[in-house]
Amino acid sequence: MSILLIVINTIGTHIMSVKLGHTSEIFYDYLSPTVVIYSICVFILTKTYIINNNYNFSNQFRKIITLMSKYSLAIYMFHVFILILIQKFGINPSICNPLISIPIITIVIYIISFLTIHLCSKISYFKKYMM
Repeated sequence: MSILLIVINTIGTHIMSVKLGHTSEIFYDYLSPTVVIYSICVFILTKTYIINNNYNFSNQFRKIITLMSKYSLAIYMFHVFILILIQKFGINPSICNPLISIPIITIVIYIISFLTIHLCSKISYFKKYMM
């Protein structure tokens, strides 16, 4: 299902971009059906193959996964600000081949968002009202 959605997004984006004459991101909108379904697929895939198989992860890895889970909503809410900020500095998927730039930008945004939220969680006001 995930692979089918990636193909649909790719073909749909190409067709819409050609029709409009510029790059269209309509298929990648946060609330588009394909993105929502794709997110559900990734969640189910992760739950099925990683969580339910009881892999012997190290304690450090378990702590990181627990923190990522704890902060997931805050990271989701905050990552858009980081995305806007880095785009103001000219960092976007067109800086090089999108097959390289998109994963790198995604990882960088996630790490910055995670670290920012983790640091904010140390502040009592943020921890009390935001977490």
